Amino acid sequence: MELNEFVKGTLLQIIQGVHEAQGLAKEYGATVNPGRITGNNLLQSTINNKSCTVQNVDFVVGLTSSTSESTKLGIGVMLGSIGIGGKTDANDNNTAATSVKFSVPIALPAEDNNNTPETISMGTYTPDNRY
Repeated sequence: MELNEFVKGTLLQIIQGVHEAQGLAKEYGATVNPGRITGNNLLQSTINNKSCTVQNVDFVVGLTSSTSESTKLGIGVMLGSIGIGGKTDANDNNTAATSVKFSVPIALPAEDNNNTPETISMGTYTPDNRY
């Protein structure tokens, strides 16, 4: 497989996975890859007029590419020692392995802890007491 095909296929599969997760996450009050993320140490995003904490979910995915004279396979994701993608014969196999690391930001649903907003009294301004 050529490098450009590998990159294109990998990115498109990540995009497709994120897109599919976005639709399902809404059912649970979560957001996958929210827009306008702000903050340095504590990432925040405003979703439906509520401030939500954003977390990055890091992925390190092992990938293998295997070809043989009798069977040609594409790239398979390795989960532990289980390969997804098909079976090969014991004939002259060529296998290459690599990994892809990426992060997807998510805003998990927050539970309302029944806090009431604090009101700060600024006092009353008069020229004599200036608060």
